[in-house]
Amino acid sequence: MKKSGIINNLISLLIVSILLSGCSSVGLAHDATFSSEFNNTEEAPTNIYVSAGKVIFNHADPELGIAYFDVIEDDATVELNYDGTTVISGKYGEAMSIAQLNMGDVVNIAYNSELMKVGAIVLNPDINELRQIDKFAISDNKETLYIGNEAYSLSPHVKVYSANQRIDLDRLIQQDSLTIYEENRNVVSIRVEDGHGYLELAGEDALIGGWIEVGQTMISQIMEDMLFTLPEGSYQVRLTNEGIDEYRDINIVRNEVTRLDLSDIEAAVAEKGVVRFRISPSTASTYVDGTLINTALAVKLPLGVHEITVADSGYYTVSEYFEVTGLDQVVAIDLDLETVNEVVSVSGNNVDRNLYATVTVQSPEDVEVYEDNIYKGITPSSYKKTPGTHTITLRKPGYVTVSYSVYIVDDGQDQSFSFPEMEKEKQSSEYNSSVSGNSIKDGSSTTNGNSVSGNSISGNSVSQNSVN
Repeated sequence: MKKSGIINNLISLLIVSILLSGCSSVGLAHDATFSSEFNNTEEAPTNIYVSAGKVIFNHADPELGIAYFDVIEDDATVELNYDGTTVISGKYGEAMSIAQLNMGDVVNIAYNSELMKVGAIVLNPDINELRQIDKFAISDNKETLYIGNEAYSLSPHVKVYSANQRIDLDRLIQQDSLTIYEENRNVVSIRVEDGHGYLELAGEDALIGGWIEVGQTMISQIMEDMLFTLPEGSYQVRLTNEGIDEYRDINIVRNEVTRLDLSDIEAAVAEKGVVRFRISPSTASTYVDGTLINTALAVKLPLGVHEITVADSGYYTVSEYFEVTGLDQVVAIDLDLETVNEVVSVSGNNVDRNLYATVTVQSPEDVEVYEDNIYKGITPSSYKKTPGTHTITLRKPGYVTVSYSVYIVDDGQDQSFSFPEMEKEKQSSEYNSSVSGNSIKDGSSTTNGNSVSGNSISGNSVSQNSVN
């Protein structure tokens, strides 16, 4: 028995040595003849872990003794049994436990495809880890990831992980901090280290037209029906308006909505009024008392009468007077068209450019739509198109709030989006404490459930070419 134990240890070290030598360059090995148990003689026992592959570690279930691995070249997840005899090592052969592996780690494995058991798991030594990446950009076609001036290729099957689940690449937004696993400038997997959550204001009437500052992360004017997307973490919030300068502490939790109750703040005696403008088209230039203003933001104006002028190419200019009474009020002006469409020449062809081009969020149905924190309506929802990269947030009671990074094309044409169905919140009696006595429901999502039970990497439904 003692000799058998020494021999078994030597075999385990041999497996690790083979994996460290470059499993990815060898490809899959076919299963050879194997024995269901090691011999207890002085002769070397048969090695049963004769298949090898490069995969992505998803997670492990210690109670069931099952490790889950994602196949790199497609979207399959493979389940393999493991136990105390499974050898787990770092890039340089150092011993590890399975609890030390992270979702998204690229590993070489030796396994038995008939027993569906893994004998060795080794961190792939050719993978480079880029940690705490919080300044990145993804190309419009989703094929390139930019980190500063460096470009990395994204495959159609790149795996992205956040909060213990697989997510779509579109759900990465600028507020996230990432760990990126790449090999020769090809991104294999991405893990969100620090994600994002949401801040909702309640009872903010006294602050409409004022400003909110969240730590050093964000500053924005306060309007009705806003939902702020923020990196997870703890912040001090500063709230200012005429005669108001208040501070609050908040905690933003990944994928959850924190509700900040401001109903205890009283408005100061008005010397100015808050005016919001609804101007069509949104491209028009708007002047109040001869000063150009940004109509996307509310404006504080002294009480009394003011002159407004709205002008845009292709429309009749409007000039009129309005009175500021001290109440929150809206000034709406719709310009009359001189022409409906403009004609743009593209490569010798004439193309109608729609001056009323819109963005429409089609699905999922009956959810609130926010673009860059501003409420846009209930799906299906259409609103004025603003070219560039934007964050669209979807919210619905009882479901996990979710954000997507989208690119709005500057082509003068209508553009529409359809997003996946939203996930229901977990039913739990446990709630996190929120600011001012409100509560935040646990909105974390379950582990991705698209595992392929019973499939091997080299034999059955998953082809040998899926793992290199």
